[in-house]
Amino acid sequence: MKNKRGAIDEGIMTIYRGILVTIIAFFILGVSAFAYSYHLDVGDAEAVIMAKKVVNCLAPEGSVDLVSIEKYKDSDNFLKEYCGIQGAERFYVRVEFIEDKEELSFEDSFLVLEQGQKNIGWLVEISKDKDTTQNIRKYLPGVLEPFRSPVIFNKDSDKTGTMVMGVVVSV
Repeated sequence: MKNKRGAIDEGIMTIYRGILVTIIAFFILGVSAFAYSYHLDVGDAEAVIMAKKVVNCLAPEGSVDLVSIEKYKDSDNFLKEYCGIQGAERFYVRVEFIEDKEELSFEDSFLVLEQGQKNIGWLVEISKDKDTTQNIRKYLPGVLEPFRSPVIFNKDSDKTGTMVMGVVVSV
């Protein structure tokens, strides 16, 4: 003859043990997730990738077609309209074209293309402050410092110059 009362008590104990194991597992996973969480900052890499796309678009093979680009100098969306780059809402891109001159003088840019939020520059200034805490640093934008790329204006001419580009990626 079976002891039915003992079998029922064993079933209740099994449910209790299962719930206890589940609670302990969630506690261990919660503590380990908190201990191993970190912020991965890819803003600088995104800025470099965007700059490469823009350079390849504006100056393929090192030559710039100024006639077609000048139509977009007043456009707020030249990356999408001219280059076909989608999803550039988080980026601020500034491209200046400067003509090479024989005499040493102040460089005047004769064509400037800009797109994006111009007001995120103050975040870049905060990032240069050594006293900024780590909690604030993870929200700073990715920055590609302005770099210069030599170009030839209008493939058939001997007119040369420099394309200066700066890219900032907001978080």
